[in-house]
Amino acid sequence: MNQINYSVKLLIIGIFAVAMAYLEATVVVYLRELYYPGGFNFPWAGIPGKIVVIEILREAATLVMLTAVAFITGRKIGDRLGYGLILFGVWDLFYYVWLKVLLDWPATFFDWDILFLIPMPWLAPVIAPIVTAGLMTVFGFVLTGLYELGYTVKAPWPVWPGFAIGTILILLSFFHYPENVFGIVKPPSYSFFLLSAGLLTWSFIFILTLFISFRRTFKNKEKLKLQFEI
Repeated sequence: MNQINYSVKLLIIGIFAVAMAYLEATVVVYLRELYYPGGFNFPWAGIPGKIVVIEILREAATLVMLTAVAFITGRKIGDRLGYGLILFGVWDLFYYVWLKVLLDWPATFFDWDILFLIPMPWLAPVIAPIVTAGLMTVFGFVLTGLYELGYTVKAPWPVWPGFAIGTILILLSFFHYPENVFGIVKPPSYSFFLLSAGLLTWSFIFILTLFISFRRTFKNKEKLKLQFEI
């Protein structure tokens, strides 16, 4: 069975992510027409509990679909992760592109949005998820590109706590407890410090992982060369 060309894979998953973003944005259009006819703003309108549950399940279904496409697109854990990062990043970026096209919203990058409801409400200015999604997309392109060139990127176990710390810092900048969201008059101040610290930690660990992987690859090549010479 012929393998699909790398550029064709990127085109296909890109189209999928943009289409998923449009689907996501249209759901938001319907919700805002129903519950925010005067335009989205705080306080968060009294959305029925049933609808909130449906929204949570819809978000979970979206993540399942993105993960499934990444799994069948890649061949190894590393490039599957890379395709997953591209899918999630492009989907999130174009979600805001479509909202701008369909609703002319957000007016600025610093307008607040409710990002997710799993496992609790995520709140942030729009610029925060955009920057995060952009960095994830870059990571994804680097990973998948390296695998396409024949490199294997493996993160040794000591770097995983670094990834976890970066992720926790980013999530802490987003998470807000329900009692601070439902009925809120205006959003709380956002911690760009936590977001920046998390993204910088991600970047450092990612670069460190690439360095370790390249070093391991070159060492293996040298050993193989020595064996042939002997």
